[in-house]
Amino acid sequence: MPHLSTSQVRSAAAALAAAVLVLAAGCGRNSGPVPSGFVPGGPFQGSWLTVEMVVDSVDSVTSIPSVRLRVYDPTPAEGFQLYRQLPGQGFDDLSRAPMQFEGSLNRGFELYEAIDHDWQAARGAAYLARGKTRGIETAAAPTTNIAYLVGADSAKFLAPGDLQILCPPGDPTNPTKVDSIPVLKWQPVTGAVRYLVRMERIDHRLFFYGFTPDAASSSYQIGSGLGTVLHEFRLSLNSFFDWTVDAIDLESRVIARSSTHRIEVRSIAEDSLTFCTP
Repeated sequence: MPHLSTSQVRSAAAALAAAVLVLAAGCGRNSGPVPSGFVPGGPFQGSWLTVEMVVDSVDSVTSIPSVRLRVYDPTPAEGFQLYRQLPGQGFDDLSRAPMQFEGSLNRGFELYEAIDHDWQAARGAAYLARGKTRGIETAAAPTTNIAYLVGADSAKFLAPGDLQILCPPGDPTNPTKVDSIPVLKWQPVTGAVRYLVRMERIDHRLFFYGFTPDAASSSYQIGSGLGTVLHEFRLSLNSFFDWTVDAIDLESRVIARSSTHRIEVRSIAEDSLTFCTP
């Protein structure tokens, strides 16, 4: 074997390193478009992703539509990376739309939210999020369901519609008196597969947040424990509470939302309380 000089060894090592870099660049995620059909690997462990079209003012021609993504996460993940799939492509990471931590709930769930500002008319998009631990994703990290925003020529068409509250009646200016475990009832929404109920005291302390089991019954009794309860405290007496409900379809899109309704929680022994039936 011929003897190589120090300079020759260094030149060979540099050439090898360059070749490795070229190969790595050719195989890396940043080397070109995402392969068609690429989906981030990882098990589904109960982290739910919802998608919602947001229009600042549906009557304003100057409003800029955007897409809101929310993750409801019960896993030990310390963050989530958001991915989007456009028609005919694979899922690409949306580093420009990072998922921000929104808070912890008392039933072991954490909330994350991101805004995708790149909405385009008539273009559908699928979304998925994958968990991170110490800022790192792995194939074992939990993934969410896939949420899909259909294409439409108008963002106004995709914005959540109106959901009608049936019971208890009333509004923020005329609250209805109820007991501490009221039944909430609303008009069923065509296409909904579940509903998301939120209730907070007028000092903005959260008392209930949860998904109904399904859309078979468009009502929910606070304190029943049914569905997926994210957060719950017993309603305090002699207090006012505001509540809303969202309708969510099979693609995990928010398709309708109620206006805010206000109730006054009183002692169960009092007269003139309103009782709703499921």
